[in-house]
Amino acid sequence: MHNRITGILLLAIVMHTSVLYAGLFAKGSVTSGYLSNTYLDASAQWDVGIHPALELEVDFAEMWAVGYNGRMEAYTRHTELFYHEHELYVLANPRFGDDDQHDLFVMAYLGTGKNTDTFESVNLLYPGLELSLGLEPNSVVYWKTSASLEYRGYYSYTANSSLDTWLQTAVTFSMPSKTSITPRVAWGYRFYPAPEALTDEPWDMQLKPGVRLAQGLGDDSGLWVDYEYLYTFNDNNMVVGQLTSAEANFAGMEFLYSGHGVSLGGKRLWGAHFEGTLEVTYQRRLYNGFILVDDTGVSTGESREDSRIIAGAGLNYERAFGSKKQNTFLLGFNYEYLRQLSNDAWYDTDSHSIQLQLALSH
Repeated sequence: MHNRITGILLLAIVMHTSVLYAGLFAKGSVTSGYLSNTYLDASAQWDVGIHPALELEVDFAEMWAVGYNGRMEAYTRHTELFYHEHELYVLANPRFGDDDQHDLFVMAYLGTGKNTDTFESVNLLYPGLELSLGLEPNSVVYWKTSASLEYRGYYSYTANSSLDTWLQTAVTFSMPSKTSITPRVAWGYRFYPAPEALTDEPWDMQLKPGVRLAQGLGDDSGLWVDYEYLYTFNDNNMVVGQLTSAEANFAGMEFLYSGHGVSLGGKRLWGAHFEGTLEVTYQRRLYNGFILVDDTGVSTGESREDSRIIAGAGLNYERAFGSKKQNTFLLGFNYEYLRQLSNDAWYDTDSHSIQLQLALSH
């Protein structure tokens, strides 16, 4: 059995193709990877996942585009996790300034996500709008601000339907020493408009300030450190209402926890074709509304708290070919280990993931 699992693991492949012709852009991918702990809990159930995706886009009038995004998640052992998502969009991305250094991005989209009957509570339809503005007044400063509005309409459990708003801004300062620092802040607000609101406070709100420091080392390597603080103002309404932990994870991680995280990473190029990365991350999470219970099923009154340590490494080989170097071949290997320390014994666990990637683009 061990040899069989190892053989499946070595077949984990990502195939990626893209075509750009007469304003039509098509991009397809199939990702397969091995996980040692699918649900990230004490059950420690392994699986091999297959994730195909497709993107189609038609560009016209230099700044306009319409397109489609679709993806699917399927697993060889846990068929209840089958999921597919489809999205249609229209966007405009005009540039302006003396050297076209500034840009405006506007996109409207309509998407839908469908799960199996096990997770039908998080099937949804989500129309939305996105707007961002990027300004580069000089070679030192780049400022970007964005806003988004999305309605998340759940088919079965309408009490979970929400209107989500996010406002974000970040400023990057780039120095001649190849040092850059990017402070940022994001604010999110989720309102539940249904009459059968889940709690007396039918809203969730989160604040996410952070900063990233990067340092280039010559022309072929660099280091970075990133810190983010998350503050959630109340217990998550969807969790307090009726969703289980697994269902809430499918609904997205926004507004689920408070805490902070820091990551340290590095990248190194060898020649023109090899690239290696290393990254270590620590996260502290307080899940608002996930109340623990004892062995008899009685609430302890305590919320779930996790500490995560994540270590990952990757090595890619990339080469352009063709008469005009219009094609790209990529072969990559990625490994990640996650140790989760939790005050809930069921979630005090770890996981390994290994992925072999093969990509071809045109």
